[in-house]
Parts: sequence; structure tokens; C-alpha cells
Amino acid sequence: MTLESVDPIILTEIVPSLKPGLGIGKITLNAPKTLNSLNLEMILLLRETLNAWERDPRVALVVIQGAGEKAFCAGGDVKRIHNFIDQARAKDQSPIELCQVFFENEYRLDYEVRTYKKPVVIWGDGIVMGGGLGIMNGASHRIVTETTIMAMPEVTIGLYPDVGASKFLTDMPGRLGLFLGLTASRIYAGDALFLGMADYFVPRASKETLWSALRGLALDKNSPHESVSACLKALAGKAPSSVFKSRQEEIDRLMAGDNIHSIVKRFETLIPSPDDKMLIAARASMLKGSPTSLAITFEQIRRSKGITWTGAYKQELVLSLQCCLHGDFEEGVRALLIDKDNAPRWNPSSLSLVTEEDVESHFQSPWSEASPLSDL
Repeated sequence: MTLESVDPIILTEIVPSLKPGLGIGKITLNAPKTLNSLNLEMILLLRETLNAWERDPRVALVVIQGAGEKAFCAGGDVKRIHNFIDQARAKDQSPIELCQVFFENEYRLDYEVRTYKKPVVIWGDGIVMGGGLGIMNGASHRIVTETTIMAMPEVTIGLYPDVGASKFLTDMPGRLGLFLGLTASRIYAGDALFLGMADYFVPRASKETLWSALRGLALDKNSPHESVSACLKALAGKAPSSVFKSRQEEIDRLMAGDNIHSIVKRFETLIPSPDDKMLIAARASMLKGSPTSLAITFEQIRRSKGITWTGAYKQELVLSLQCCLHGDFEEGVRALLIDKDNAPRWNPSSLSLVTEEDVESHFQSPWSEASPLSDL
């Protein structure tokens, strides 16, 4: 029985290439009604498929795309995680066990994509946020289009930037990563290339041309990644300019300081130009976000200079589970995604009430022994 017949939440197919004996493993995230958001079922199927194809000599490379025209993947299915927390609380139990299954498998998927032996091409068209960005960021060949919209919006729901953001945000120029983590600002195609979040710009209209080129590719078995790179480079178009490249000095000044309080105070008194849509949106998101999330995100970025990918995923598993124990994550999902009243009741309600102990508690391991990700 094939995976396709078991669960259509992902569609898998080995497409024969024009070169005998070689094929392309094609995966489609097939949940367009939820913008292809990742639930546990989808994550487990993705891991199973990728692990099987890595060993399958018929598969020369893997292409992952999203169903529909709106999104590659809008992130993790946090409403399902909210349900996990509710179920545990109803039984007067800790939600850690249920939440750990989701986050551990999500981070393992991200790590497996990042360390995959065969080329992985991501068609990052439309919305690519949160967990979707975690998958895409680890791929060997990342394509953006004129419709790509990336973001790490976790502070707005009482969480923090995860799925490897501890590393990829700190690796960005200057303090741009901190800005993106604290403001949930949108990243478009030109920005993604400048920030190291993508490798190629290919117009959406060229998708079929791209697919034909990949099918006809004469892969060099000794250097398949280089073969795919040459193919995509030949098809890539001129990307739009990057807003963040042109405004880096300004953003670095806004993010200056050795504590989150000085940054938030600066944004509270900031009066953006009426036509500065980017900064207006950034200010609004920061000031509406969870005060605790802002504080732990700042500390996360501060601690993560020089962190490894495995170190990032281990740190984030701790942070994610601690967020499941604290109320802001549950409340943020309720307010923005379930009841949709857009009026989260954060606790503490202001940054001045968030203590150093509150922040430090999020970095404390919930396990008495080694991390469940210690084998990475």
C-alpha cells in the first residue's frame, strides 16, 4: 500500500526523468484549506517518505511544493497543539508529553532535510512562514517567486521563532535577524536572497519550464548538487531589490541595546512616516506581541551567537515545551486563530512585569536526563 492511498495530506510520486533509471521524488503538501500547515500526521509522513527515498536508487533528487496557489506552507498547525494543551489540562495533566511528540518530530524533519544526501529543491511560492520556513531553510536548493511572503510571526501568538531560527536569524547581517524575530516582519523574494533564506528567484510562470529542465537533467552521480545548481542558475531571473539591504543601518540602530526594554521603549516612541508600511507594521506587531515572547526571543538571539544547527534544535525543543507550560502560547492561539477576537490577554500584561526569572525558566530543560534530540 502506498503513502498516497493511506493519507492524501501529502501526495508523493516518483516521476521518471528523461534519463533511464533515474527519477524525481515529488512531494506535494496537500492541505490547501489550511495553507498547507504542518500537523503531526503530515510531519510523520514527510519523514517516512524522505527517509525511504534517501535509500531508493531510483530517486535522484527530491522536489517539495505546496498544493494550491496561496502557500508553500504557512507553518505548524498550532491550533492542533492548542488542542493538545486543552486535553492535558482537562485531565489535570502536563501537556509536555503530547507537545513533545509534535515539536520533536518537526525539528527532526527540519534536521533531516538539512542533512539530506540527495538534492532537495523547494518551490517556495506564496506564503512560507514558521514551520514551512523551517523545512525550506534546510533544503539544498531554495526557490522563491514574485509571490513569496516569508515571516517568523511567533511572537504574535505567544511563542518565539523556532525551527532553526536560533541559528538562521543570528546568521543574518547586523541585527536584522533580531528585528525579524521581534516584529514578525514580512520577507519578500529579494529580501530572502539577501538574508540567506533562498538561493534562486524563478518567476511563477516559469514553473513548468523548471520542471521540464529538472526532468531532463543529466545528473552527475559524483556531484548531483552541482548539477541541480547549474540547472537552476540557468533558469533564474533577476530578483527584486531587497528592502532590508537598503535599510540595514536604520534597522540596526532601532535594534541597538543590550536589553529588550530599551528596544521596545524605542519602538513605543517611534513615529514612522505615514508611507512607511514596513515600519508601521513592524511596530504594531512588536507592541501587540506577547511581552514574555519578546523577552525570550531577545534572550534566544543573544545566547545563540555561534550556535550549531543541532544546538539550535535542542534549545528550541526546550523553549517550545516551556511555552506550552506557560499560558501566553495557548492564549495567543485562542485570540488570533480560534476565537479571532484579536485581543489576547497576555500574562504578564507588560514587558515591565516580565522578570529575569520568567525568562530564565523558559531555558530550563524539562528532562532530568539528556535531550530527546541528543542523537542529532
